[in-house]
Amino acid sequence: MHAQDTDVQAAASGPPPPAQDTSGTSPKASSLPRLREDLKYTVHQQQLDLWYAVQDPLTGKFLRLGRREYLLATAMNGRRQVTELIAALQALAPELSASETDVQQLTAWLAKAGMLQTADAPVAKPSHRKIVVNLLYTRVPLLNGPPLEQFATWFLPLVNKFVITLVAITWLWGAASVLLDWDKFTTGASKLFVPDGRLWWLVAWLVLKSAHELGHAVMAVKVGSHIRAAGISFIFFAPVPYVDISDLWTISNRWQRMLCSAGGILFELTIAALAAIVAVNTTHESLQYFCCALATLGTVSTVAFNANPLVRFDGYFFISDLLDRPNLWTEGQSAVKRLVGRIFKPFRPSNGTLHPAVVLYGLGCYQYRIAMLLSLAIWAVLVWQGFGIAMVAWGAYAMLVAPWLKTRAAARQQAAMAPPSTKPAIRTRWYANESLWGCTIAGGLVGLTLYIPSPVQPSVPGVISLQNPITLRAETEGFLQSVLVAVGQPVRQGGLIAILNNPQLELELALKANEIAREQENIQAKRARGELAALQAHEAQLASLQIQVAQLVRQIEGLQVRAPADGALVQHDLHRQLGMFVTPGTPLGLIALPNALEVHLSASQPDAERLRASLGRTVTLTTASGEAAQGWVEKVEPRCSDTLRDPQLGAIYGGSITVELTKDQEGNELLKLPIPRFDVLIRMQTTPHELVLSGENCEQPDLEDPGWIDPAREDRVQGNWIPGQPVWVRVPGQTATLWNAMQVWFQKKWTVWQAQAEQG
Repeated sequence: MHAQDTDVQAAASGPPPPAQDTSGTSPKASSLPRLREDLKYTVHQQQLDLWYAVQDPLTGKFLRLGRREYLLATAMNGRRQVTELIAALQALAPELSASETDVQQLTAWLAKAGMLQTADAPVAKPSHRKIVVNLLYTRVPLLNGPPLEQFATWFLPLVNKFVITLVAITWLWGAASVLLDWDKFTTGASKLFVPDGRLWWLVAWLVLKSAHELGHAVMAVKVGSHIRAAGISFIFFAPVPYVDISDLWTISNRWQRMLCSAGGILFELTIAALAAIVAVNTTHESLQYFCCALATLGTVSTVAFNANPLVRFDGYFFISDLLDRPNLWTEGQSAVKRLVGRIFKPFRPSNGTLHPAVVLYGLGCYQYRIAMLLSLAIWAVLVWQGFGIAMVAWGAYAMLVAPWLKTRAAARQQAAMAPPSTKPAIRTRWYANESLWGCTIAGGLVGLTLYIPSPVQPSVPGVISLQNPITLRAETEGFLQSVLVAVGQPVRQGGLIAILNNPQLELELALKANEIAREQENIQAKRARGELAALQAHEAQLASLQIQVAQLVRQIEGLQVRAPADGALVQHDLHRQLGMFVTPGTPLGLIALPNALEVHLSASQPDAERLRASLGRTVTLTTASGEAAQGWVEKVEPRCSDTLRDPQLGAIYGGSITVELTKDQEGNELLKLPIPRFDVLIRMQTTPHELVLSGENCEQPDLEDPGWIDPAREDRVQGNWIPGQPVWVRVPGQTATLWNAMQVWFQKKWTVWQAQAEQG
């Protein structure tokens, strides 16, 4: 994480709230406090204006002062009064002006920030909090700045035009490698989305974020900025390395600050590009998995979080310096607050103008922050259960309730210190109108929340399956010699799919043939001699040998694996089993019509009742990518089940249904449901004869056959529907509002927790 946690606060962007002088008397009658002498200043230029970054060496925080505020603050020597301070400003910069109210506000703001030295508040000794412990954010420093700076200097020779050109080439090479071999990369990456893949993700995450922070450190040393510390932080208990480069505000050159802000992203994208190149060119599975995790996290997480200007990470600092607006975040938040104030308090006079771009940026920041916090809260509740609820409640208090209480207390204190002449005697009419208007707007928003349709409507999770698949099995043991059909290739019944080899059977057949020939000779000899008893014995032996030969012939014929029915070989892994020994009955694949699909649902009792009432009716099926198709409800099981039929629907395998992994008496794994559910069968509207059968063992379809359907017809399933793919079926006749959706979600979670508590 790019740790610029001491963001510049701008006195020039808007006046702080009015407050009285800390001495308790009017500034006109006594001198103003003195500005602390230990403060450090850095001059910055914003277009044609100057602003000053003031660093507090005790806390490490930076404050942003405009030129007028800087001249007024530096003129506070502990002996000047308000009028004398204004006169000093006029003498230094005649083009600037300030009122007594401006001076009072600046004094109060500097006192609140701890920048003033007063008689009753002497300068304290430095007391930095090295370890920050919090339920939401915990930071543990592990390394001081000087050793990290020394380590970063080793990488400085890499920061030059030649290496940057190589990095750009590596990015293009990595992107081209993934695009040209997209199937291989996505296949390797998809195998990581299983419970066992968490270790790969964790290791890749730590490697990438360590390289990310190293990039910030190297660029900070390059531009001459000091590093305070480095360590590891825990955001909702997720480990994230960090480097504290808050002293970057001492660099006046904004282009150098932009380079430092982008340093982590540059390092991370470079590692991701190298990992992508290795992932598509290696055959080592473990190395491929790890490189896929690096490439995926190094691009998706970097773009979604670090490069996102809507959150105060690297992308924000880069954009703010690029636009030369160091207080862009504060401006956006202030613009949104003024906009909300104008909506809820339209009768009060407004200050300043609202720039649409700044307002939109502020709204985007608020929306992204709300979405991110809600996602983290939901994740914490799902992972940590009861402890997650306590953590979310504490976070809501710390971020919402505590600041509100603090603001109210400050407002009461300020009102108590205000002169009596400034206190309103009675409530004016506009105040009453304003309250009525605010209540109306709030009620309208609540009504929208109650009645606006939820973007996620009630649906039942399911998984796509093949209709009546036939398992292809080996009839005879032998070594897999060759495979003649690829996955998805259509076959006719009896079509040759694979060939096994068993030399022992061939040897036994040859030996039995020799024995039959010898018995036939014996029979002829005994018949010629008239030895009837011996003749009958040899004839019985010949019949037995012929039966054994017939069995061997059938076994040898079984070495040719043929299709048991018309269809296509939709699932098999035969090419990887070449040369391996196969026993009789071993499953080798599935034969089915690839477009004849059905959906198995797992429904709760209320949803099962609605689906049972809709038997034979059409329902809509939707995939995660948004593809939709039609089907009809064919069967709803009369009894519920406490085990999950399809593992893909379980939460431990990436599904949406909470399950518990157990074992039965025989040691087989079972997915136990805390709340029993009903199995539902949905038939998809597909055509079972639209498969075009061709190839060496297949014939072209008879176009005159009324059962054959042209694949171009509209009633066939469109899109990429794959067996094993999760889908959702909209519950017929049910529509949910946002309020209903939240109620159902919390009710389900509460029921699950109760069931788990009873089992525990």
